Amino acid sequence: MSVPPPLNHLHDINCRLRSLLESLSGHTTTPTSQQLAALLSDLLDVGSYFHDGSIRQDIEEQVPAIQEYQRLLIELQRLVPELHARFLAERALLERQRHHIAVAASWSDTARHTTYFK
Repeated sequence: MSVPPPLNHLHDINCRLRSLLESLSGHTTTPTSQQLAALLSDLLDVGSYFHDGSIRQDIEEQVPAIQEYQRLLIELQRLVPELHARFLAERALLERQRHHIAVAASWSDTARHTTYFK
């Protein structure tokens, strides 16, 4: 019995999602924009498979892959608030660094244009 392409794709998506979740669960890694774009694309692909009937829970050979996908989605849902907090912390750090650079640039510009007379 051959496995239909959407099921193969679901297996691949499960593998990528599992790998991403493992890397994120270390509490030190923040996903890149490319990783998030790929994740969104994968989620949309699976959604379209469910919508068009390519993947169905009433087909026995698809059930394990669907259950794995559901388990991974629950894990992703659990991590979303933590990821949000990481992004907010990263944003705050970038804003502080941007402010520091702006202050340093202003100081440098002022120092360069100031003439000291004795």
